[in-house]
Amino acid sequence: RPQLRPIFDAIIAAATGLGEVTVQARKTYVSLVAPRRTFARVQPTTRSRVDLGLRLEGQAPARRLQPYRIHETMPLQISLAGPDEVDSELLYWLRQAYDQNL
Repeated sequence: RPQLRPIFDAIIAAATGLGEVTVQARKTYVSLVAPRRTFARVQPTTRSRVDLGLRLEGQAPARRLQPYRIHETMPLQISLAGPDEVDSELLYWLRQAYDQNL
């Protein structure tokens, strides 16, 4: 889905700036792995949206954080429709997920 590539690239650039992150391509999604375990999952959901699933323990859904029902280890997600949505709030939540899973 070439129209989603700019969103994917923005997420990957943000994630690799956190520290030691391994990007693992799967059949239908991409896992972002911290040294200990997977902390996020990037998955195209529609032709115009990418969902970023986050492994955040003890965090309730709020504002952009929505329940993520696709995978049980990722309780929350942020939906993105454009690369400009990779903003300071998303970076904050991505950092929180990374730090919890070191």
